Amino acid sequence: MSLFQDQTKEIIDTSKDKVICRYTLIDNTNGYAEGSLYFNNDMYKIVSGPYGKGYAPKGKYKAYSGQLKHRDEEAYSQFGFGWCLPIGSQFETDRTGLMLHPDGNVKGSLGCIVFQFEGLDENVHCYNSLRDYFERSNILNVEVV
Repeated sequence: MSLFQDQTKEIIDTSKDKVICRYTLIDNTNGYAEGSLYFNNDMYKIVSGPYGKGYAPKGKYKAYSGQLKHRDEEAYSQFGFGWCLPIGSQFETDRTGLMLHPDGNVKGSLGCIVFQFEGLDENVHCYNSLRDYFERSNILNVEVV
């Protein structure tokens, strides 16, 4: 019997060259979801929604080298360190402007996938992992499942 009955180990193993977001719909009325983001052998807590049009639609996205940016605005910052990474859908949707970023001033987002970091070290580690990835590759695949 596997220690990872929910396939977490397999997801972590396949998240070396892509981001995998798994979330569960918490509030369908308001479009709020919670879950985990897997990247580069790490797992982070995330939320998406309930503001705007709610959580990010499930599907495949791409992020590109040169788009990972520092952001000073409170909405993109946790523990005094802010950043964002735009993600573009690879399927037809009316949703635009979606990003990965730390969850700032209020819990949740307008549909972005936002990190619930436990401290500054985790926030900086995640940013550095993304930065290091883009030093060796121009495109990062993001799957929301």
